[in-house]
Amino acid sequence: MHKPIATLMILTLSATLQAQVYRCEGPDGRAQFQSIPCNDRPSEKVEIFVPPAPASNVAPRATEAVGESAIELRRRERAEEDARLRARSQEITEQRIRQERFNDLIRDKKIAVGMNKEQVRRSWGNPCRINRTTSTSGSREQWVYCGANYRNDYVHFQGGEVTSISH
Repeated sequence: MHKPIATLMILTLSATLQAQVYRCEGPDGRAQFQSIPCNDRPSEKVEIFVPPAPASNVAPRATEAVGESAIELRRRERAEEDARLRARSQEITEQRIRQERFNDLIRDKKIAVGMNKEQVRRSWGNPCRINRTTSTSGSREQWVYCGANYRNDYVHFQGGEVTSISH
């Protein structure tokens, strides 16, 4: 059953590879190109030069050098892609769990290391003072929350995330 179909496909492919192009002069004197000779006008067969594919400057993959088959290469690439997707899925799951934890803390008016500035503001509101420090190791912020009886709370940020909290 499949043999006649394969034969037909090969014949079709070879016919398309041997297709010809003819140049004819149109009624307006302009050149026209078509796949069959012109009926009522003289036609000229056009030779089409197909340049060879340029040599690749890209070094062959290491697996090609040792003779890894295309199937083995594809299997390995698919396994690597699956591993990347599993890692990304795990990362997204961890981010969701972390966000849910932070949302619970915000509802309870608490903060934790790892929260960003917006989450701290949602939980504790705006600080009464912000101290900024810039050094060769980067910039840091200290948010001061002024309390009663000179009791202040300090939230320290680096890279936009809480790194420590002191009371």
